[in-house]
Amino acid sequence: NKPSARQRDLAISRVIDHLNGARSSPLKMAKLCEVARVSERTLQYAFNARYGMSPYRFAIQWRLNSARRELRCASRAGHSIAEVALRYGFDNPSLFAQRYRELFSELPSETLVRPDGR
Repeated sequence: NKPSARQRDLAISRVIDHLNGARSSPLKMAKLCEVARVSERTLQYAFNARYGMSPYRFAIQWRLNSARRELRCASRAGHSIAEVALRYGFDNPSLFAQRYRELFSELPSETLVRPDGR
């Protein structure tokens, strides 16, 4: 029985709510499926249909974008890159920097020191 568009939308919404509330918890597909209350296949289909990517990749990009927003004002708040990375579940600073650069074409340190906050 194929899940309805409404069920897939609810699953995506639940995952996004989870990402906002548990930003530093490890990303596990089983946990995302549990939160979404759907099978892995349904969750994969829902995210691929809406965003063109897997739920895991979406979650990584969601966290990186959240970290970027925080880094833009981190120097004023006195936060370091490592603190921001840990807050969003990246416990390996070099992997965080690598993924950050792949997505934004700059290092986290470049975002942190930019005076215009963009």
